[in-house]
Amino acid sequence: MRLLWAVERVKLKRAPGFGPKAGRFGRPAQEQTKIVQRHFGMKETGVWSAALGKKLDQAGAPSLLIISHKWPWRGSLARRIGKPTAKVWHHAAAVRLTVQQIWDIHVGNGWLGIGYTRYIEKSGRIHAGRPLWAYGAHAGTSAGNAQPGICCEGNYDGPDRVMPLEQLIAAMFVDAELDLRFGRKLAEKRHSDYVPTACPGCHFPFSEVTS
Repeated sequence: MRLLWAVERVKLKRAPGFGPKAGRFGRPAQEQTKIVQRHFGMKETGVWSAALGKKLDQAGAPSLLIISHKWPWRGSLARRIGKPTAKVWHHAAAVRLTVQQIWDIHVGNGWLGIGYTRYIEKSGRIHAGRPLWAYGAHAGTSAGNAQPGICCEGNYDGPDRVMPLEQLIAAMFVDAELDLRFGRKLAEKRHSDYVPTACPGCHFPFSEVTS
């Protein structure tokens, strides 16, 4: 799966069992590969194949490179104390919304800038928001904002009922990426686990993204 070489490309700390060059993937990568095979209706072997690669290419799977931005923060960001324990998933509650529009909305809220750690477009492009070390502004509570926030473009409590494959694969990658970045398996949380809200929406594929 592209997750394997993407781990290499963004220079993440290598996780035990990941061996994209050797072709021996280990259990973490096997489970990620099975998710993609399941999506395509293929036999869930957990083993990379040329057929799987072809399906990903035909589907226009994203490159899984994280786009960095030189955000003009409206003040000094607070540094998180200790490591996070969870990831918090959101949807944009809008069918189309660029990362710049997210920035503008959050600044309009009186925040220092974009509140999320990662923003994932429907196209599969992944944008870096707040630095990994920074306290967020996305969950409505101190406990939630202390965790990295991930937002997916779309309204998954409304007209968007099926997440595009490109976005689904990118979200799966970000889920694994943050675990690797912080050196632990982070708990999976919805925005609604912290405050009364429909976010990330009843059609958000939470179990697929976080399996």
